[in-house]
Amino acid sequence: MIYLLFIFFSFDLTRQTYYATHPLFLSNEAVYLVVWNVRSDDPLRDLEYWLQSIAAKAPHSTVLLVGTHTDEGMQQKVPETLKQRFPQIKASFAVSNTTQQGIQELNKKLSEIGQQLKKKLPTSYVDLLK
Repeated sequence: MIYLLFIFFSFDLTRQTYYATHPLFLSNEAVYLVVWNVRSDDPLRDLEYWLQSIAAKAPHSTVLLVGTHTDEGMQQKVPETLKQRFPQIKASFAVSNTTQQGIQELNKKLSEIGQQLKKKLPTSYVDLLK
């Protein structure tokens, strides 16, 4: 018997102290949520660092850009030039944890991507996970 299984791991790679280890967590099979605060003084600098890192180590991966704090009145759109330079970007979302704006759309997209990426695993592997 073969099961279909979704496994979601989450890594917060924002600590600058650990930049040297970040490439260890990057793979083509992953879906990356590059989260940025729309209130940031220079959000493009932060976005570009992560997009370049992902493009270098996981060029065939999927990237979703997520702008946060949108309830605070600052709406910054992702420049089209970023989407052209980094074809891994499949969508961008503006979200607010306070008002829940955009959260449902983001969850829906993650579900769709999960369905596309699912892999068949042998029963013995699933048993090991238990």
